Amino acid sequence: MSKEGEKAAKPARVVATPTRKAIREERKRRAAMPMKERPKKTGPSTVKGKIAAIQNEMEAIQAKRGEFQKGIAAFYEGVGELYESIGAQAKENKDAASEIFSGALAIQMGIRTLQSNINEKIKENAEWVKSFYG
Repeated sequence: MSKEGEKAAKPARVVATPTRKAIREERKRRAAMPMKERPKKTGPSTVKGKIAAIQNEMEAIQAKRGEFQKGIAAFYEGVGELYESIGAQAKENKDAASEIFSGALAIQMGIRTLQSNINEKIKENAEWVKSFYG
């Protein structure tokens, strides 16, 4: 064996250096901090805040819906009263129209009677003038 082979065959010695001790501080024990009270209102950007906002909006919509339903019921009640008054007025107008028609017929009959009386008087006067002047 040659010297070169011996050098390669020898294990290399590693010089071990002592490790540094890690600087460790002992953990300090802290007293428990009192937990802050959670805010009763959640922020609008949080999920709970968005859910609460949606629920509040739904409640407002339900309240408005109830008001609208009451308003619609009152409207239809008013419409019913209006239809009843229109019907009563139509009946009253129909009765008045029939009275006017019967009055107009009476006036026409009176005019005919008056015209016939006038025609009779014209004939009488014509006969009297004819008999007077000869």
